[in-house]
Amino acid sequence: MKKLFIVSLLFGLSGSYALMGQPVALSPVKQSGESEWVSGEVIVKLSPAVKMQDLVTRHLLKPYYQSPMGGWWKCRLPDGMDVERAVSILTEDPLVEHVQPNFIFRACWTANDPIYVEYSSCIIPSLSLHRVNWEPNDPIYVEEHQWHLPWINMPGAWGIEQGGDSTVIIGILDTGCAFEDRPIPPYEKDNVDPASTGYKLAPDLVGTHFVQGFDFVNNDPHPNDDAFHGTHMAGIIAQTTNNAYGCAGIAFNVSIMPLKIMDFNGSGNEAGLADAIYYGVAHGADVLNIGVGTDTLGEVAHDAIRYAEQSRGNHCGFSWWFWCRQYCLSGTI
Repeated sequence: MKKLFIVSLLFGLSGSYALMGQPVALSPVKQSGESEWVSGEVIVKLSPAVKMQDLVTRHLLKPYYQSPMGGWWKCRLPDGMDVERAVSILTEDPLVEHVQPNFIFRACWTANDPIYVEYSSCIIPSLSLHRVNWEPNDPIYVEEHQWHLPWINMPGAWGIEQGGDSTVIIGILDTGCAFEDRPIPPYEKDNVDPASTGYKLAPDLVGTHFVQGFDFVNNDPHPNDDAFHGTHMAGIIAQTTNNAYGCAGIAFNVSIMPLKIMDFNGSGNEAGLADAIYYGVAHGADVLNIGVGTDTLGEVAHDAIRYAEQSRGNHCGFSWWFWCRQYCLSGTI
């Protein structure tokens, strides 16, 4: 095994009649109980040797996207057919290996209250586990606002290995990243502040190394951040460090692969998540960082995770968090 590959996720769980009518436009979100999914569509994986046209003829589905690596289809439903009913019907069809809603997830929320941050800095334990410590000169770190880094003994870790190296690629599956200067394309203008003139490289990511990523929301190779959450995650991991500016990153010499799976509202869906996992593995990511919240994780995402595991061989050590065992997992592959 060349390197460590980590998949880190935070999730929680929520008759044979033909479908009739015409496909309808998608509504943003449909809920049932605690589950959320994209309205008016399902994800379908066909049984071996079955052609999508066979399913279209039988159920009047409207397929509009096939995952290049997962092989499953996103299909719009006929008029008047809700997702739950469609899943029930298609589950009974032998042409279908698997069918599920396209579940919705959202970026996890964190507080930015100054008193919370200042109080948190008062609970740092005194750690000195290594003989040689190293600390950066970034002012926010020096002023002890990054209380969490000494708390996990980063000075001791940096004393051994200062920030890793650029051959290690970390894929960040989030809202994108402020990694480049770029005009806002017309099809994204409705998603940003009308006063904005373009996407900008974050000042404290100037020295951070990036590799090619992808935008699975807008379907282009520019995973720019219109919600800031992904840029925050990139900064925690690999913000330009020891440059007497801003904050310090933990592994500041690694390479970041931005993979945009959530929109400007911090909302994404399982199809985009799965495709981003496939993309990251296929393009050499050694770590996939995924920080989202949902009550449901379907088979489409599980297949992608299993693919990530298998791509790194059989050496796999998952440690499970049992408060929600089925959908909270963290492990090394």
